[in-house]
Amino acid sequence: MTFFQERANTKRPTIPKKLLQGLSTSKDNKKKKEPSTLDELFTDGVDQEESGDRWLSSDLAKALRFYQLSFTSYKKCLEIDPTYFDGIYNLSRLFLSVYNNFIKNEAVNVNLLVNVADAISGDGVVQSLIDIIRFYENSLNTIENNQVSGLTKLPIDMYYNAALCYFELIEDIIS
Repeated sequence: MTFFQERANTKRPTIPKKLLQGLSTSKDNKKKKEPSTLDELFTDGVDQEESGDRWLSSDLAKALRFYQLSFTSYKKCLEIDPTYFDGIYNLSRLFLSVYNNFIKNEAVNVNLLVNVADAISGDGVVQSLIDIIRFYENSLNTIENNQVSGLTKLPIDMYYNAALCYFELIEDIIS
């Protein structure tokens, strides 16, 4: 008798159906837990922003939808703790990035993008330059008044980005 014949004749153990049903790997059965803590929301915001960055060169609408999800997570971070520096920093940087990629870039008309109504509404990730400057001013005032948690040194890049916003505003006024 050959190896294969012996193997075919041996009785294999069976696994009860109940146990197999509990091991389902279908994506439909997996429920993603909604982030609720400050760290989970921040991490979710970073992940969504990175996804937006990946789609930026090929699908602007999809990138903007990911940026909107990131905006929502960062905003929830700041609702939990308005002095959370990482949330303040990332949200201000996200506003400026979206402005540069979608508003300042004349080749992009956000009104023609599909399924981005949440992002281009007044309370979405797409903000006017004046609103971005106000956000930077409020954030920097909070930082300067030492009301920020998790800050060990002065965020020079936030001041630099705020200065870029002011220069952009000056250019808009002059032209």
